Amino acid sequence: MHRPLLARDPYLQWALEMPLPGPAEAQLDLLIEATERELQKLGLAPLRFDAPGTPAPLPSALQPVLNPAAGVATRRYGPDRPGERSIHGVTAPRSRLAALLAAGRLSRFALEQASARWAPPEEGVAALQGSARLAPGTARGEGPRLRGRVMVVIDDGLAFLHSHFRTAAGDRTRIAWLWDQNPQCTALPGGIARALDAAGGGAGPHAASPWAPAEGFGYGRVLDAAAIDRALARVTVDGEDETQVYAALHYADRVRHALTHGTHVADLCCGHRPPGAAAGPDAAGDDDTRIILVQLPPRTVADTSGGGLAKHALDALAYALDHIADDASVVVNLSYGATAGPHDGQTLFERALDGMCASARERLRHFALVLPAGNQFEAGGHAALHVAPGATASLALQVRVEDPTESFCELWFEAGTALRDLRIEVQAPDGTRLRARLGRVAYDAATPRASMCSLSWAADAAASPGRAMALLALLPSRSLEPGRKTAPAGPWTFSITNDGAEAVDLQAWVQRDEAIGHSPFPARQALFPSARPRPPQAVDDVPADAVKRRATGNSIANGVLPIVAGACVALSARPSTYTSAAATGLAPGRARWPDLCAPGDLSESMPGIAAASTRSGLTVRMNGSSVAAAQVSRAVMNLFADGTARRPDNAAIVHALIQRHGEFAHAGHPRSAISRARVGAGWIFSRPGQVVP
Repeated sequence: MHRPLLARDPYLQWALEMPLPGPAEAQLDLLIEATERELQKLGLAPLRFDAPGTPAPLPSALQPVLNPAAGVATRRYGPDRPGERSIHGVTAPRSRLAALLAAGRLSRFALEQASARWAPPEEGVAALQGSARLAPGTARGEGPRLRGRVMVVIDDGLAFLHSHFRTAAGDRTRIAWLWDQNPQCTALPGGIARALDAAGGGAGPHAASPWAPAEGFGYGRVLDAAAIDRALARVTVDGEDETQVYAALHYADRVRHALTHGTHVADLCCGHRPPGAAAGPDAAGDDDTRIILVQLPPRTVADTSGGGLAKHALDALAYALDHIADDASVVVNLSYGATAGPHDGQTLFERALDGMCASARERLRHFALVLPAGNQFEAGGHAALHVAPGATASLALQVRVEDPTESFCELWFEAGTALRDLRIEVQAPDGTRLRARLGRVAYDAATPRASMCSLSWAADAAASPGRAMALLALLPSRSLEPGRKTAPAGPWTFSITNDGAEAVDLQAWVQRDEAIGHSPFPARQALFPSARPRPPQAVDDVPADAVKRRATGNSIANGVLPIVAGACVALSARPSTYTSAAATGLAPGRARWPDLCAPGDLSESMPGIAAASTRSGLTVRMNGSSVAAAQVSRAVMNLFADGTARRPDNAAIVHALIQRHGEFAHAGHPRSAISRARVGAGWIFSRPGQVVP
């Protein structure tokens, strides 16, 4: 069965038409590019915070647009340029968005799905109406805007009671705000919290909550420094266990494991220096460096489409910048990412990040956003095909057994490709065949809800205007719900036939797969099998093998302004086995990718770097480019603290870091081209101000 492709985003259609987990009237989070006039034509009326009598209007980039009657809210990311298109985050009920798409009213807009996994309380959108007017020099909520040094960590599993985030005396927190974005745990005005998470023991109203609303955002809940200090007093004075306090705050589910990504990353970013670290000044861990933590929603973290991150990360950045004064030095660490996408820096998410970084760099004394390069070098997640005229090329996607998560594979075609001369067909392991048609979606059954897969083909994809993208979307190969349809494991084979007179080049990526919390089965990453024996790390790709190790990087890290960090081995300076490699051609505006490397492993025989566990007094080891990015964030903050010139660009920051803490790539090994494509400008190692135990 074929259906028209709504809008220009196949992920969005999958979210709207397939039987996804959660309530039928779940909210969708997505990004949209439009002028304010175009939004108004959709029935969205702007809600302004700069009405007469307002003492201090919000920055225009943080003004939301709201239509409570329709249940739709949008927020602009970046500067307000009248008449020009801007990128907005949108929250809307699934039925409302489906109706707009069916009417064709969004056909002119670029759309990127962000999430379809949750249903916030009804009060969430309406809470935007009650957002406070701000007194001069204050942030949303309690207290003045932060000045001096501020580290912002956007992550999952943030153990905010850990001793490494307290002052040297140990009795007060250095965390100014913690925003838990979980919409199922939304705090409302008046000290009321609703829809408590599973660790809280139930749902419904809960009075006298220490959590406050995230004003202006309408979902999640916030603890300020005073509330965290009261929680710390229960540990340091009353002697309660940290686990008990987390449970009392209905937060235990976020930090139930000894190792969580967010706590480990935050400690490397700005925790107190752990035992065994290099001596020397370390401003990032001092009492004077304040911390803003943003806990990503659990379903966003588990979203295997990778889209769930976009709106929540942009909201997190907007929230943090709204709490920071103009004379501050700010480093933001976002150690997350995805693998599929055009890898050209033109997605709405990447462009919004660039726009917000540019605005922050103009306003603040110092600003840097650090992203990881990715860990997919050997994952078999990228392939490239050359299809000669009159020829057919094949590519197999191996779907693993007992994979409880959806799998996604994208095929990207260069601009100018004669698409109508191409035929794309996919054969499932059970013999089912799907044939793609331009501008349409093919399902394997008579209705989407009876299907196990879809094959979409967008001639002008939302994620990269002017380029075409075909998407194969698959249900899990192992269902956690009895009776739910599954997709068969095994090889799903693409056949791309070129009936035209010009050769066609295409790039394929498998979307990153992650485990689902509380699942008895781990995530099983699908991959492109290669018949070529695994070559040494320094051996480059060859045309004869479609499976590539270049262009395997984090697909949200191709913009111009973020600093991108790869991972290396501390004791040998070689690239870590997993750290991703740049493409042969870099995205526009990029001089290099990644910018530099930092340790992701201590040695080949001792992988990972030690940092905080979720409970004070314990350390755990974790590796990856996320670990490297965290250490780069710390080094950048220390650089800012040492009197670096106001508003330096990325090239100046990277050059100064390597001069202080490492060596340039041309001065050491490795020498091979693909190794240089994983290192960038050079390495930073254990030096004063760096934490590499």
